[in-house]
Amino acid sequence: MAEHKPAELWNNDEVCAYLDRIGLSADVPAFRDNEVVGSDLASLTDDELKTDLGISKLHARRIKRYLEDGGASYAPSGGASAETKPEPPPTTTTTAATPAVPDLGGLHVQSHSAETPVANVPAPAQASSEDARKEKLQKEVDGMVAPLTTARQYMSSYTQALQILKTGHKLLAESHQHLSQAVKMANLEVVGEIAHPHRGGLLRGPMHGLGDRRGPLHRRDEHVGLDVIQNHQAKAGCELANKACEVLLKVYAIIPDVPKIKAEEIKGLQGMGLMNIMFDNLLTDMAVRKKVMGAQQKVAAILEDCQYAERWVEGWISSRLQPDLAAWESKYATAKAALDGHSQAVPMGYAMPAQTGPPPPAPGYAGGYYAPSNNPPGLAPR
Repeated sequence: MAEHKPAELWNNDEVCAYLDRIGLSADVPAFRDNEVVGSDLASLTDDELKTDLGISKLHARRIKRYLEDGGASYAPSGGASAETKPEPPPTTTTTAATPAVPDLGGLHVQSHSAETPVANVPAPAQASSEDARKEKLQKEVDGMVAPLTTARQYMSSYTQALQILKTGHKLLAESHQHLSQAVKMANLEVVGEIAHPHRGGLLRGPMHGLGDRRGPLHRRDEHVGLDVIQNHQAKAGCELANKACEVLLKVYAIIPDVPKIKAEEIKGLQGMGLMNIMFDNLLTDMAVRKKVMGAQQKVAAILEDCQYAERWVEGWISSRLQPDLAAWESKYATAKAALDGHSQAVPMGYAMPAQTGPPPPAPGYAGGYYAPSNNPPGLAPR
């Protein structure tokens, strides 16, 4: 049997022959140009082989793995003129050693009528093909990570913005309700002053008259109670409008493209104070009515803007973001399932006898996504 040299003693030709034997002929030029010898293979790590020689991570790891686990089977002979020595005859106390098998990749066994490859037999050509397939699947999966992550981020941001708009919408609706009640009461006050001028008169002051016509500090309880309720409604409406303004302005920190909501116009709205309680005359009631109606009209306008912005965000979510996210989720799940199935099936077909096999491919990275910038279908710009 031909004697094999240790891997550390191989010259460059023997190293190149070793690469041919394990199915890595494509890397031979790099090893030949750099005059790699056996001692280099033994001392360099797979990362150093990859970096110094410009080969793939998979090929570098396979070179080291085959060298460590089965390199002797692929080693070139000690020389073309080496003589084959006869094996010693078997004795009663020893058993003849089984000669090394350099390559059994072509062997087949019969199972019924189907021809099946032998399991647990290294086949370099088959291993290279399977590694390439696995690496391709891994790149497909990794290439979907970036767009899938971006789609999820857009969906999360738009969903959060929609919740803010709904909260602001609710606050504005409650504010408008309170101010509407205050307007009704202010109208009643003005009508009452006109219908019953004996209560005070157009220019009546706080200390004018006696008896039932004493100053505003002695008005009848029912009228004072009406003014107190009116002031409470106006104050509550203005406070809710200010809260809505603070909430709605947060939307633009998340999605700057949301249609403009002029929330600043309702910021700083204030109630009526004690003006219409301290003074009971037509001028005061008309001034209060004008102020409350102005606040109500501003809130109504902002409420309309908020409703449009809410429909705009809902349109983007339903017509673009949800379908895109579902499509990316489906593509990623399909590619991941194919990769997992390949990873589980391949090692049984070409694993080394010592429970070893080619390493997994190095992950790649690629991706991209678009940012929505136009009105969603079904919602025309204002």
